[in-house]
Amino acid sequence: MINLPPKSEFCMNRTYILLLVLTALLAAGCGHKTSSPAEIRDLIDRSRELVAEQDYDGAMDAALHALTLAGDINDPVLKTDAFCVISLIDLQAMRDAQAWDAACSAEELAREYGLDRSLCEALTLKGRVCSYAGISEESSRDDEAIRYLQEAYQLSQEKGLAPEHILTCLHLSEVYVNKNRWNQTLVPEYYELAGKYLDEGERIAAADSLPDLSRRSIAFRLRYLRQGGNTEDAIEYCEKYLFMSDPSDWLARQQIYDQLTVLYSAMGEPEISVENHRRYVYAMQEYLRQKSDSRLQELEDHYAYLVKERQNEQTRRFLIALAVLFLLVLLFFFQSLWYGRKIRRQNDALAKADASKKNLLEAISSDLVDVTSLPGVNEMMELARNSYAMDEAGIRSAVTETVGKSKTLNDDVVDYFCKIIMHRKKTVELSGLTERELEILRLTSQGLSAARIADMLHISPRTVTNHKQNIYTKMGVKSTPEMIYKAKEAGLCS
Repeated sequence: MINLPPKSEFCMNRTYILLLVLTALLAAGCGHKTSSPAEIRDLIDRSRELVAEQDYDGAMDAALHALTLAGDINDPVLKTDAFCVISLIDLQAMRDAQAWDAACSAEELAREYGLDRSLCEALTLKGRVCSYAGISEESSRDDEAIRYLQEAYQLSQEKGLAPEHILTCLHLSEVYVNKNRWNQTLVPEYYELAGKYLDEGERIAAADSLPDLSRRSIAFRLRYLRQGGNTEDAIEYCEKYLFMSDPSDWLARQQIYDQLTVLYSAMGEPEISVENHRRYVYAMQEYLRQKSDSRLQELEDHYAYLVKERQNEQTRRFLIALAVLFLLVLLFFFQSLWYGRKIRRQNDALAKADASKKNLLEAISSDLVDVTSLPGVNEMMELARNSYAMDEAGIRSAVTETVGKSKTLNDDVVDYFCKIIMHRKKTVELSGLTERELEILRLTSQGLSAARIADMLHISPRTVTNHKQNIYTKMGVKSTPEMIYKAKEAGLCS
């Protein structure tokens, strides 16, 4: 049988456990913190910026980190975007096989979860890989590239995805330009399609005010014009773009000056070509200085962010420690209340017992003026010593007879002495002592020696000693004083 704790103790233990669990949960707040989707999106955007700066190693580190965090929170959108960025990095670094694998992974996720924007980007990347992979006319995969880009073109047009549609148009133009690169003479059909898609992309970028995409179209437009032999138109396009562009956009100006250097050189204008090359070098230096200033500002902002995060973390740890301390104080307070109530209950129980004992003694003393002088009391003590051989009815009968001999005892005292004698009888039975052992115990408690007890009982002193050893064993004692003390405490002797 299982012994259950008292209800109060059970409640206290449960409260204690709950407080400990709550403390552990609060302390766990100091541990690992899951990245939010916004932080992962920042990593992906930062990776794209590093690709534009041609820092492919840094871009790949940021993209792989974003992919890992997106997998931790199981966000398919972020995972697809991370795969797209990884494919773009491998494509720029001329790792065609890796770029293809990442683009296929992005396409699979985008189709599974119905992500139209990501699907357009993945298909465009696959088309670009096919276009760039052909290093000869025999290995050309331009038709395959057009198939993927046409699917992205139709999807972006149906869903109204302007940035993706512009990029698809630009790369379709690029592929049709590439299809002419193996021909001795220009194929008008390919050239017209290249111009058509290029015009469409530039028109949408201008209408939707997308300066980044407008700037990206420069290289596609110049390549298109140069392939058609329109050198003067290409120069006019560059001059027009320089006039309309932001003077602080040194990256675009650097690209334009580089193209002008090549164009004027092809026209046989070396002086103008050298001047544009000088401007190209100056624009490149300004762009690098601009990028350094931007990077420095970014580092300063990141440092300020880290300082703020550290302060927030210290504040958070302090609040958690304060909460834990408060819970411990609260636990100590409740435990003190519980122990105080327990002690008060014990004191109340003792007070009730003392009151009952006092009332009983007052009731007895009203009939027993001087108990020690009454012969009935001595006979009652003798009766208690001999009660081991009597049953309950015999004990009550003997007590009633003894009380009847004393005029000072009444019926209430009969019940009292019956209870005392029955209690002593049960104690004797539980002790396991025999009649002879009880007799030797009683005589020993009167201060008689073993030799004296042997003479009185007509047995040998050695037998008395053996009985005493048995008494020691049954009572769990090791000496005569201890035996007498425990016997008096149990009511086995007076």
